[in-house]
Amino acid sequence: MIKMADLDKSQFNICSSFTLSWDDINCLVLLYQPIIGSEAMSLYFTFNSLILRKNLESEKLSHIFLYDMLGYDEKKFVYYRHVLEAIGLLTTYYDDNSYVYLLSAPLSPKKFLSDGVLGVMLCSKVGYDVFNSLRASFKVVKLLSK
Repeated sequence: MIKMADLDKSQFNICSSFTLSWDDINCLVLLYQPIIGSEAMSLYFTFNSLILRKNLESEKLSHIFLYDMLGYDEKKFVYYRHVLEAIGLLTTYYDDNSYVYLLSAPLSPKKFLSDGVLGVMLCSKVGYDVFNSLRASFKVVKLLSK
């Protein structure tokens, strides 16, 4: 078990296997954010922004740097990190006072809305009318050719 004071002194890298598309961002903001909140979403977007596009990894950074950037203390950071892990957007690895944060891509809107847990959580959070409005906004209508 890692003590909070040890997290202050540790460093981390962020890795990803994807780049966020405009559709991913819309899904994150409209579907994930009502469930996890803007603070956890801010952490996810900050992690994503620190990734270098040439190799989809960040440089080695200190947690203090991240706390200062986000205005978080250790407890707040760990809480929002756990929120991202619980919703499936982040996996954390630890070895020898160094962390690796692996970002996961968001589910597609169709998969999110049809997921038995996430869809229900979103509906209970925003209400049935807003849920149906969100579902309609992500629906793609096929045009029939004559």
